[in-house]
Amino acid sequence: MSFTKHLEPYRLSKTTNRYKGIGQVLLGWLLIAFTLVLNKLVSKRIPSSEILFLQFSWMSVALLPYILWKGFSYLVTENWIHITLRGIIAAVGYYFFVVCGRKMGLVDNSLLFNTEALFVPWLLWLAYRKKIDRLTWIGIVIGFIGVAAVYRPDITIANIAAFLGLGAGLATAIVVLLTSIIMRLREPPIRVATYHAIIACIIFGLESFHIWETPQGFDLLYAGGSGICFAVAICLFIHAFYHTEPHIIGGLSYSLVVFSGILDWVIFGDIPSQYSMIGFVLILIGGVLIIYKSHQKNKTDRYFI
Repeated sequence: MSFTKHLEPYRLSKTTNRYKGIGQVLLGWLLIAFTLVLNKLVSKRIPSSEILFLQFSWMSVALLPYILWKGFSYLVTENWIHITLRGIIAAVGYYFFVVCGRKMGLVDNSLLFNTEALFVPWLLWLAYRKKIDRLTWIGIVIGFIGVAAVYRPDITIANIAAFLGLGAGLATAIVVLLTSIIMRLREPPIRVATYHAIIACIIFGLESFHIWETPQGFDLLYAGGSGICFAVAICLFIHAFYHTEPHIIGGLSYSLVVFSGILDWVIFGDIPSQYSMIGFVLILIGGVLIIYKSHQKNKTDRYFI
């Protein structure tokens, strides 16, 4: 089955619940911010791959009652290639995100993660030979100047790790496009989330097997809370594609920077640096320009994304 044919022009047939979709996305990013906080609480005691294995194991447990109620036949799908590929890329991207977060603050990490809007035009060009217009180019350039501000002029271990954060943004952009395809194929959100959880458990379980550290104290509780928050967030994100356009969903991803910044300040007392603030403004401007152009095309050319 061709992936690119599902990127052909079309538009949501009904967007009367657009605000519902916006609310779902905002709540999803708030839950992701809580997930980051919970991961940070155990990151100094447990390897990243083990944290993610525990998180996605709890996510699987949270989804299991629904799967048992529907029956395991619910997981059978003709689009398993799309869903599996999405799960693998999402797991790898999230691993980059978590590893980057161990070296950088929540705000800087979230900021690099939200470079997805800068990568989407490139991916559309590669997959569909969709021309990148002048305004989008301006947005891309401004956005990557903001990325440079987050990296700062010096080269440190944190900045080297930041390349992983940028990789997470690229992976997220790919996942957004794949999710758009999967939603056009009318796959149920919980089915997609379940595949996501199972694939991540396999990947991180194999990786953490030889470096396992026995969780101490509240570690299992933190991992459980992280997994449940992540499970609900993924279902909210996927379901939001039924109610609102992807360019709106992409734009709302910047709320993660706000939520994580507030939680980082309240819980850990960390205040974003001036470089982070400059980077945030520039990446936000770049992303808004790209999203605005996408919105204009959505009205005239009837592109789904």
